[in-house]
Amino acid sequence: MEKILEIRKYIEALDAISSYEVYRWLISLGKQLNEHSLSEERRVEENRVTPCQADLYVDIEAGEFRAVEQCLDHSRLCHSIG
Repeated sequence: MEKILEIRKYIEALDAISSYEVYRWLISLGKQLNEHSLSEERRVEENRVTPCQADLYVDIEAGEFRAVEQCLDHSRLCHSIG
């Protein structure tokens, strides 16, 4: 819950910042999620985000929000966010 409140504060602060900076921040969050990605066992249909251009799975694992994505179109920049 503490992490959710922290992210909420970031989002509120981002309201006053340009959209370019917001996208950079979101991409950085996605990169952090990929460093500690969701395990293979948790990549099941009930954890899949739809609709999405990538195969994106999210869940709570080991007490942390985890995600993993796989691009369907490798010519696009794909990062998961949380």
